[in-house]
Amino acid sequence: LILGATLFTPLTKLIQSILDRAIYKRSYKYRKTLLSISKEISRERNLQKLSQSILELISNALMIEDIALLLPKENTPNTFTVLESKGQLPPPKSNMRFEDQLFHEFKNREYLSTFSFAEKKDLQRRFDKLSSQGFHHLLPLKVEKKLIGCLGMGKKRDNTFLSSEDWELLRTISSPVALALENAYLYDQVNLRAHELERL
Repeated sequence: LILGATLFTPLTKLIQSILDRAIYKRSYKYRKTLLSISKEISRERNLQKLSQSILELISNALMIEDIALLLPKENTPNTFTVLESKGQLPPPKSNMRFEDQLFHEFKNREYLSTFSFAEKKDLQRRFDKLSSQGFHHLLPLKVEKKLIGCLGMGKKRDNTFLSSEDWELLRTISSPVALALENAYLYDQVNLRAHELERL
């Protein structure tokens, strides 16, 4: 009886785990992705490695080939510079500029997508210019109200757009990712200044 009870407990856990994956496959992947990203951003301080890891994790979780991480370009309004990218999106150091009205919408919404301006033709035309570069989905990365960066994404591997569950995941991770990026950027700047002082 003791042996049976000993074996039964891990077997029950295994069956429950399999059921979780089979019945709640998407939510299981959702939780697993959150955990992976949380672990990664909490331990990495190198900006380049952090950006590569974030893109890899999100790309795999959402089945997106084209994805890029962008940071605001200093002293250049409404403009972002590509820090890291995958797939067919513009390469690192490329610039992406928002027109004024579109930038206002970007800062004040949770996200922008191809369907964000169905009833606003003027804004839709402005967004289409970004879509022509491969950016069909844009997620602002903020720490409180401060805009730290932007996550730009193309369509999914099956040529579809992001689902409501995909956006739920992205909204959940946006603030922690923004905070990690800000910390890594500051850490990177401190190291650069330290190297510059060593050369003097």
